Amino acid sequence: MSSPLPVAVIGAGHMGRHHVRKYAELPGTRLVAVIDADVERARALAEPLGAKWAAEYSPQLGELAAVTVAVPTTHHLPVARWAEPAEFERWKRIGEDLGIGHVEASPLTRSSYHAKQAAAHLQVARASR
Repeated sequence: MSSPLPVAVIGAGHMGRHHVRKYAELPGTRLVAVIDADVERARALAEPLGAKWAAEYSPQLGELAAVTVAVPTTHHLPVARWAEPAEFERWKRIGEDLGIGHVEASPLTRSSYHAKQAAAHLQVARASR
């Protein structure tokens, strides 16, 4: 059997609490750390599970294969423009240099209204190229 996948959760609020619980229950993963600006909130989730906690990420937390960023949707980066494939490649290289193999975000927008706005921005951007 392979070693469990070392994971961390950034954000110890409402959604972060659920991600921490799921990782703790999920066979094949090992919760390494919980990270939150409110370090006591991170500690409250991490300590009972034997995980580390911190106010911000640092390499001293250990090797990670995956990180869930669980922050309020209102804090997600708004989708406001089309990003060229070369820009995504640059982000990919930066992530790989940091040891991050994959990045995925959800939800991309706060609502179907915002998704429609993002799609409209994409159409305008494509038409202007």
